[in-house]
Amino acid sequence: FALNIDLGGVSWAVQARQQLGACYKGGSFFSKYHSSSAVFCLQKYKNDRGVFVEMSKWEGCVKKGHIILPAGYNGRGWLDIATMLLKVICNDARANF
Repeated sequence: FALNIDLGGVSWAVQARQQLGACYKGGSFFSKYHSSSAVFCLQKYKNDRGVFVEMSKWEGCVKKGHIILPAGYNGRGWLDIATMLLKVICNDARANF
């Protein structure tokens, strides 16, 4: 499964992660990014297994896919994802998957 997003979308995702950090323990979060061909949504949820974010891709009114990003311990999972995205953008050789 792949969820393709342009560099503007990656920048949006990294900025959204910073905002997520402020509402990790409480509060809701929703952010949206419009690319040339799709809309990406980032929304925070909480259930009995913990806190997580769903990033979904919409084309027209159809949900084309999504990924779930667990917060991890004190939101560390979200920070790790943002750090990896920045390394990829900056062409950092340490960006291992």
